Amino acid sequence: MIIQNILAVISFLTNGLLTFLIFTKSPVTMGSYKYLMAFMTGFELVYALIDLLIQPQKKMGNRLHFLHILDRYPYCLWFHSLSLFTMIYFGLKTFTEIRKLQDSSDSISASSKTLQTQLFYSLVIQTTIPVILIHFPTTLIYISTFFNAAPPIQGTICTITISMFPAIDPLPSLIIIKPYRQAILGCFKKRISQKVSSTQASRGRVNTF
Repeated sequence: MIIQNILAVISFLTNGLLTFLIFTKSPVTMGSYKYLMAFMTGFELVYALIDLLIQPQKKMGNRLHFLHILDRYPYCLWFHSLSLFTMIYFGLKTFTEIRKLQDSSDSISASSKTLQTQLFYSLVIQTTIPVILIHFPTTLIYISTFFNAAPPIQGTICTITISMFPAIDPLPSLIIIKPYRQAILGCFKKRISQKVSSTQASRGRVNTF
């Protein structure tokens, strides 16, 4: 699908940009957390590459055959449920621990607290994204397939949302974490100022004639 190819390219761009910023613009106070972020962006790059190469598609029939494994391998449903439970559980644990750290860390600087808050909100959103784009659509398909009532459009939507995940997931970090946001905005401002300067210089040369 063309949409999947476009989303894969966007995934390479957003995750590549985030990887570059992680290793060039991360503050010292971020510590080893930047390596965890680099690992996650690397995983999403591989995810996007696999999705680009395989390009899962729906096949129309009485059921959505690309998820027909539900009838053959019931453990897939359990694996899906376990994946969702694990993500929610560790997401909540991380939420709790970061909150405790913020409440008990009176000795750390204001900039470190600000960075922790930004990382916290970025993590919360990044935990929500796969729930909305992957787990929720696939759960609906599992249920509707079980009752033999899965409309074809459901498969199309699911393949698109799954491809959207690696393209969208880096955005919270790029937008919320201040050093990364400032680097991106600074790049745009620099290019705009260069264009303005070149335009003014061209006008100046024209006026001299």
